[in-house]
Amino acid sequence: MLVDQNIKTKKTLKKYRTIKEHLINLRLNVIIFLIYFAVIFFISFYFSDYIMDFLINPFKKLLEKNNYSSNLIATSLTENFFVAVKISLYFAILCVFPILNIHILMYLKEALNKQEKKIFIVISWLSLILFYGGAIICYYVFINIIFDFFMKFSLTNLDVVLTPKINDYINSVMFFMILVGVIFLIPIIIFLLVYLNILNVENLKNNRKLIIFLSFVIAAIVTPPDPFSQIIIAMLMWFLYEISFILIKYFKI
Repeated sequence: MLVDQNIKTKKTLKKYRTIKEHLINLRLNVIIFLIYFAVIFFISFYFSDYIMDFLINPFKKLLEKNNYSSNLIATSLTENFFVAVKISLYFAILCVFPILNIHILMYLKEALNKQEKKIFIVISWLSLILFYGGAIICYYVFINIIFDFFMKFSLTNLDVVLTPKINDYINSVMFFMILVGVIFLIPIIIFLLVYLNILNVENLKNNRKLIIFLSFVIAAIVTPPDPFSQIIIAMLMWFLYEISFILIKYFKI
């Protein structure tokens, strides 16, 4: 009996790693992640002209739409180079998130129970889908609306010649894409706050009318004075709010 018990104890201990083994595993995951990041960065830098052209495309279309002739300018010798580096960094960070997700799951899988693994997998991958979805929608829809408003506002003054800096333009595009991507994470943020018992589900349901009202107020503040775009933004925020209840119900929290 004692021999059998000792064998079982040894088998149980083998299931758990020592602190040193965890640190070695963590170091290996970090090294692999950095290698992936470096490879994607250099590939992005090699194709930075194509990426830059893709990001500049909305500006070109708006110039044609408003019958205005202009070009993005660089005011220093090194500006184009550092813009290419910045674009490559942004692109590498965005592309490496799925890989980071996998590595985090592989590292934490032994510490999570079955329910926690399920929550982590669904939430982490849904976060990526929502963030990328928000960034894509921003590029194809919201950037056109926002930049069209600012361009028309600038062109109302005939004494002003519109010649934006390439660095400022890229900063604006990336800022709005990341901002909308983060806004699309509202369901995930609400779900996590409920899961951690910071928010109460019943209070969220009871305050639904207030959330709808605030959605329209926020949409009126952050979007140009165009009722159509404001309604779209407000309805989108409300829709994202409702998704959080689907997640809460799915995981029975």
